[in-house]
Amino acid sequence: MKRSNLILAGLIATASLIPQAAQAQTAPVLDWEEIAQNEEWDSGQRSGTFDVGSGTVTVDFETGGDTRFVGFGGGSITPDINSVVNGSAGDDDRTMHMQIDSGSVNPAENFIKMTTSFNGFGGPLQGVSFNLYDIDISGGRSWHDRVMIKGFLGDQVVSPEFSFYDKITADYTADSSNIVSQLDAHTLQGNKSQIDNNKDDANVKVSFGGAIDRFELFFTDGFGTGKDNPSSHGISIGD
Repeated sequence: MKRSNLILAGLIATASLIPQAAQAQTAPVLDWEEIAQNEEWDSGQRSGTFDVGSGTVTVDFETGGDTRFVGFGGGSITPDINSVVNGSAGDDDRTMHMQIDSGSVNPAENFIKMTTSFNGFGGPLQGVSFNLYDIDISGGRSWHDRVMIKGFLGDQVVSPEFSFYDKITADYTADSSNIVSQLDAHTLQGNKSQIDNNKDDANVKVSFGGAIDRFELFFTDGFGTGKDNPSSHGISIGD
């Protein structure tokens, strides 16, 4: 995400966090816009449980090391549901925004962790997917987005499948782009400097081929930054 001197805008509305029970006829959706309109999440809130279809989805945040949540450009403290980082979707399609400030670069210890758990659906969920927005790096190397995602079925790790936005076709492809790279089975990082918040170039679709009962997302600083103390930076997660 961009620093405060850049234009703020909305983001692309592509199907995001979409859990689907094995026998369900339609896929229930955790819709951040609906949650915001219902005033079910306050700026800086760290935990919430939401009714989705026949079950509930619980979202929990925690911080590790010397990483803390901040606001964007002096705005509301995150985690916050807003339209600051949502690609080309517009102001009426909000996302869960995570803006962080770390005292040092240490991905193993300095991070924020988002745990999303599915309960009451009669079993683990098939077909869970969501979009991540604005994974990039600053032009001056003052911050560097790095994201790690793991699905779980009990104690078993379920690796995600990543699809990268292709601005030529305006669709998602399995081919890693020069804007966002896949470091390993679970880790993404930004390669391109400061993609505009109202563009989709640095977006990634995440899906799980196997059933899961929860997933964990870690947002931290990559080693591409030239600063010992990285500047504030952020991403968001879609529906």
